[in-house]
Amino acid sequence: MTGDASTTLPRLLPASDSSLLAVVAAAASGEATAAVLALHEALAASPPRGLLDLRPAYASLLVVFDPRATSHEELAQALRPLLSAPGAPLA
Repeated sequence: MTGDASTTLPRLLPASDSSLLAVVAAAASGEATAAVLALHEALAASPPRGLLDLRPAYASLLVVFDPRATSHEELAQALRPLLSAPGAPLA
C-alpha cells in the first residue's frame, strides 16, 4: 500500500499531552474492533510504564499515560510491536 504518513494504518497519533491514539482502521468493522480489543488485551496484560487507562473505540484505542513517567515517544516504541493491520494477529 502506498500513501503518506497521514494515511498509513495502523498509526499512532498524539491525542493530548498525556495520551496517544492508536488508529487500527479508517472505519469501523468487525475486524477493526477485534484488532482494537486484542491490542487492549495485550496492553492490559502487560502494561507499559506509565499506562493509566485504555479507552477502546470501534477502530482505535486511546492510550492514556502519566507524562511524568513516560513520553509519547517511549509509549509509541512500546506500542508499535503490538500494532498490526486489521484481521492480522497482533504480535
